[in-house]
Parts: sequence; C-alpha cells; structure tokens
Amino acid sequence: MTLTRLAPLTLLCALAVIAAGCGGGKDAKASVPDDAIAVVCDDNTPIPRSEFEDLMTQVETGYKAQKQDFPKVGTAQYNDLKNRAVEYLVQRYRYAADADNLDVTVSDKEVDDRMAEIVKTSFKGKQAELDKALKQQGITLEQAKAQLHDRILQEKLYKKVTSDIKVSDAELKKYYDDNKAQFTQPPNRVVRHILVKSKAKADEIHQMLDDGGNFVKLAKQYSTDPGTKKNGGYLTVSKGTTVPPFDKVAFELKTGKYSEPVKTQFGWHVILAVSDIKPEATTPYETLKDSIKQSVQKEKQDKAIQTWTQGLAKKCPATYAPGFAPPKPTATTPTGTAPATTDTGSTDTGSSSTSTTG
Repeated sequence: MTLTRLAPLTLLCALAVIAAGCGGGKDAKASVPDDAIAVVCDDNTPIPRSEFEDLMTQVETGYKAQKQDFPKVGTAQYNDLKNRAVEYLVQRYRYAADADNLDVTVSDKEVDDRMAEIVKTSFKGKQAELDKALKQQGITLEQAKAQLHDRILQEKLYKKVTSDIKVSDAELKKYYDDNKAQFTQPPNRVVRHILVKSKAKADEIHQMLDDGGNFVKLAKQYSTDPGTKKNGGYLTVSKGTTVPPFDKVAFELKTGKYSEPVKTQFGWHVILAVSDIKPEATTPYETLKDSIKQSVQKEKQDKAIQTWTQGLAKKCPATYAPGFAPPKPTATTPTGTAPATTDTGSTDTGSSSTSTTG
C-alpha cells in the first residue's frame, strides 16, 4: 500500500465503484444546519461543512503536488470533484452508522498497525519519509490515520456483509459448463512470415526461397512487420485470431512448407509453417476449479455489497444543503464513475503485432 492510497481522491475512487447506490437524498435547506453540507440517517446526523472544505483543500494540494492545475470553481471538472467529495462524505457517515448496527469497530491499534505496515513497505521503515510525503500532499498524520480508519472500516464492513456467502460445487460446475468456450484454446501453430508492401517484392522473396534462401535471414532483411522482423518473422497463431486470408493459409500449409504470396489489408505475406498444428484443447474442470471458485465467489460478494449499499442509501437517506445535492444520473452520465485523480499508478497499454491480427 503506497502513500497515494491515503490520498482523498483515491478513497473517492474506492467508494465511487458503489456510488450508484449512494442516492436517497434531496436538496432542502430547512432541515440542514448552516454549518453542514447535509444530514444523514433518521437521526439527521450533520456532515460539517468544514469536513468538505478540508477534503477539497487536500485534493487541491494533491493536484499541486503532481504539478497539475486544480479545476476552477464552477467548471464541470470542479463540480465533478465536488460531487464526489460530497458523496464520499455521505457514504462515510452511512458506513459509520451501519458499522454500529453490525457491531463493526476499528481500534486505534489496528490503524497504527496498518500505518506501521505502510511505513515499512513503502517508506523503508522511515517515519520521516512518510511525514515528508504527507506534507507534500497537504495531509496531516492525523488526517491520514482518519482516512486509513475509514479504509479499514470499509474492508471490515464488506467482510461482514459477505461473510455468509458460499459457493457450492454444483454452482462451480455449472459456471464451467456455461462458459466452457472461455476455457478452450483453439488450434494453434508456430509460423514465420515476411510482410512486404507489394506483390512484386513478395514474388521476389518467394523466388529467393525457391533458390535456397534462408527464411529467417530474409525476414530480418525485408519484412516490414515491426513485431516479428527482429525474430525472423516468428509468430504463434491461434486459429481464427488473425485476418482471414492469413489465417486460412497459415492452417492449410504442411509443416515445413512456405506459401505463395498472400494478400491482406496489411500488405503481402510469405508464410512458413514451422510447427504442426496443435489441436483444440479444453482445460479440465478440476484444473480450473479453484480459480473458478474465486471468480464466482467474488461475483457474488460484489453483488451482495452492491445490494447492501443500495439498501443502506434507502435506510439512511441524506438531505443536502442547497448546492450540494448530487446531480441526477442521466443516460450519458452514469453514476459510479471515478474522477480523474492525481494518483499516478502504472498503466499497462499492452502491445501487439498489427500485421496479422484483425
């Protein structure tokens, strides 16, 4: 767990996943104190305006720490952050109220232990490094601990809500049977190919091969496919996953034979069948049983959490001060969408060879 996960916006994102159930409120000043942004639950517990202001200040500091301009008041971006901040606070109070009903508590020791773990794993065991990072984000240690308390409380509530969820062997087998296509690998084989722009060039390369040319060397010299050129055109293909003309020839060739020039939308290919075709294979149920159980159980847990959260919004409604009520969802603005944050995690963009895939 890194420091960025203590940042307010990251907590907003965590709660935004289930924000679709966070409604249950109205904009009415009469029942909301002047120093509050909303009141929640039957006892009309007020959410202090100061908490909202502190949260927005922390978010703004986080933007500055990442050298990003904080959205100006009144802009769509600012209103988006504001709405999520309000909904985060409302959800926070709802969680606290239901934690009492479910007898869920978080002790100071649990917070301190989790904080110590963060210092050990993310800051080389140096408290001073944590303090420095918190200062850069405009968060005091006490504020960080309060947010960590909320995170632990959320984890415990989820665990409590999902504690009775079980998955039977019958459910697992049904999931496997209903989704067998996901566990089936189509026929595949290893090929090499040389991609060029014109048929004339492809014919020339084909003639070089007829004259005893080395396929690997020719691919490295002439192929225009950046994904396979350096590897001598080496490519493992699964049936049905490449463009049709390429796919057809790749699986018709006898092992060790190369093709006549093949035209696709990417150019002209000469294809060499390197390996025999491996037949379609389905991974056995017993091999997948444990991973399927995790998947099915997670699905049921997520559904239970969503149902509980939606019920919590009805059981513990919110009344908002003027200007703080959440916007009504529309067909083009779905609820439960996290805002862009200043948390700079890595993004795996992936890569692929575009010469043969459709």
